[in-house]
Amino acid sequence: MLCPQLYRQRLIVEFISLVDLLSEQLYIDFLTELTSMLGMTIFFGPVVGNCKLGPSGWVAWMESGCQIHSFIDYNFIAVDIFSCKPYSAIDVVNLIKKWFKAEEIEIHE
Repeated sequence: MLCPQLYRQRLIVEFISLVDLLSEQLYIDFLTELTSMLGMTIFFGPVVGNCKLGPSGWVAWMESGCQIHSFIDYNFIAVDIFSCKPYSAIDVVNLIKKWFKAEEIEIHE
């Protein structure tokens, strides 16, 4: 591992959502609660834009950040977190289930 003295944690969660994915506010609220739950510090965002395939959002943390991308034609979402501060992947997945009624979840750490 390159630079083993530097702590870093990555998590990608991909899933099928059972909620309406068109609301940009959904992504802002999710990223805000995720930030609070993980005890991260926002230095920019959250920012959400309605891209061609569906809304995408991003929040920059002092500890790194999180991106979320949706593909509304497939009800598919990918959440990508990178952090220099430890966090619970289980807590992230549970929050995703709460906000997006996620099923068919795949987790990559």
